[in-house]
Amino acid sequence: MTVSFLILDEPTASLSDKEANLLFSIVRNLKAKGTSVLYVTHRLEEIMELTDRVTVLRNGTLVSTVDTAGTSRKELVRLMSGNEAASGVEDAETGKDAEGKIGKQLWKSMGSAPKTESSAAST
Repeated sequence: MTVSFLILDEPTASLSDKEANLLFSIVRNLKAKGTSVLYVTHRLEEIMELTDRVTVLRNGTLVSTVDTAGTSRKELVRLMSGNEAASGVEDAETGKDAEGKIGKQLWKSMGSAPKTESSAAST
């Protein structure tokens, strides 16, 4: 069977690091064979590692499509947030901890926040 188009929506949400690395390898192999992959994630590290292009949607509206090699995490956060959170992302270039801060800023700028695992379990 030949796969020409694959859609993955938050595929690493419940994967271990080892499983995620295996998935990344599979995605890279499929890309090399000409498969188009639509990879939906909020994890900037995965975006920067796996994609050729990034399309940013905000509130269901197309904001921009950019070449991954020609952009930065800070620019993606600016596009995602509409500038509201971009001033606080200087440390986003350094790792995952900053992404959590960015996510909180994005949810705050949108006026809502998702339930955390601990709050979801207690309600």
